[in-house]
Amino acid sequence: MAQMENVLTSILPPPVRPVSVPEVTETGARDGALYALEEAEQAIVLVMDGAPPIALNPQESHVRKMQHLLADRYNLGSRSKGREPNRHVEIYRNSAR
Repeated sequence: MAQMENVLTSILPPPVRPVSVPEVTETGARDGALYALEEAEQAIVLVMDGAPPIALNPQESHVRKMQHLLADRYNLGSRSKGREPNRHVEIYRNSAR
């Protein structure tokens, strides 16, 4: 059983874990962008501590770009997934690390 689990773990991608952040209020686009960056920072800390890939909340393209830049700054991988209006960033450890 343990051998099967090891084989499946090595072939299948790790599960994506959503990050839990308090809801943002409707106070403007700037606050929404700050909220999205805080969410990305929390996900980065978790992933750097060994968590599986984390999917962030859907954002507009310019906010997703900032989230990608933030992940890149910490040498983590990121990719956008989904279709508008549900397109979101997923942050993960690079396989080279």
